[in-house]
Amino acid sequence: KTVIYGYNGSTAEAYAAKYDRTFISLGENPKTTPTTTETTTTTETTTTTEAPEIIASGECGAEGDNLIWTLRTDGILTISGEGEMADWDFSMRSPWYDYNEDIKNAVIQEGVTSIGNNAFYSCYYLNGVTLPDSLTSIGDSAFYNCNALKLINIPNSITYIGNRAFLGCSRIPSITIPYGVTNIGDGVFSYCSALTSITIPDSVTSINAWAFYECRALNDITIENPDCVISDSKDTFPAKTVIYGYNGSTAEAYAAK
Repeated sequence: KTVIYGYNGSTAEAYAAKYDRTFISLGENPKTTPTTTETTTTTETTTTTEAPEIIASGECGAEGDNLIWTLRTDGILTISGEGEMADWDFSMRSPWYDYNEDIKNAVIQEGVTSIGNNAFYSCYYLNGVTLPDSLTSIGDSAFYNCNALKLINIPNSITYIGNRAFLGCSRIPSITIPYGVTNIGDGVFSYCSALTSITIPDSVTSINAWAFYECRALNDITIENPDCVISDSKDTFPAKTVIYGYNGSTAEAYAAK
């Protein structure tokens, strides 16, 4: 007479059936009921880098539109076209002067023949410059106070470097003056305090006043032209700089004096 309670499909149900007992179901067996498992799907996010955009541009040629400049969001200033660049002064700055803090590198493309006066005046964050083989002159104060500038290779095509062209470029460790340059102008390398050694090629016939003034790391200078006219000033070269030159040369006479 005993009533047996149990789950469907259980041994209790089988026993009741075998021995003709009363069986009352408690429902589905919880041990065999499927369970729901939560799954988490991870979605990978791919980050794409947007191409640099032009933030400013305009004309910068001696003839107006013969040269064009563009400045991108990645800090690269590019100058392209054919012929000479315009000159600027303290009353009329270069057209990118207001963006000086944004300029990190400058690329002067093939076809450009000159860098104008004051072109990169006080571009404090400019650290690299690419110059083309078409370039023949670098104007007065062209890179004046570009004190972050470290990388610049002057092409062999250059014949003129203006006064104070690299004054205050305090991080340039070395620079090569091409054969063909005939004059080292006033204060060209003044305050280039990282410059350690330099050779003045035989083509240079004169070195002007304060050319290497306050180049405190300048260990030695080689003057290849024995007749090069050297400015009669103790500040043309630092006092500790060793001067290399030929016997009976103007370099020897300057060092002795």
